[in-house]
Amino acid sequence: MINEHTHNHSHPHVGGGEGDSTDEKVLAILTYLAGHNKNHANELKELAELTEASGNPDQAGKLYECVGLYEQIHDIVLDVLKVFKENR
Repeated sequence: MINEHTHNHSHPHVGGGEGDSTDEKVLAILTYLAGHNKNHANELKELAELTEASGNPDQAGKLYECVGLYEQIHDIVLDVLKVFKENR
C-alpha cells in the first residue's frame, strides 16, 4: 500500500553543525537523496499500478513516466555519490 506522508520530515541541510566539513555535508545529502528519491519512485509505481487497475491507463502511463524520471535521477545521484566517495 502507498506510504502516505507529507514533506514535514527533516532533510539534511548544508550549514550548521560545528566541525562538519563540506565533504561530510555533501555525503550526508547525497546519501539522503539516494534513498529519498528511490522511496518516491516506489510510491509512484504503486500509485501507477492502482491507477491502471482503476481503469485509467493514460494517467497510469504518465505516472510510469514519473517513475522512470525518478529512477534516472536516482541513478545519477548514485553515480555522483560513488565518485564522491572514491575521491575522498
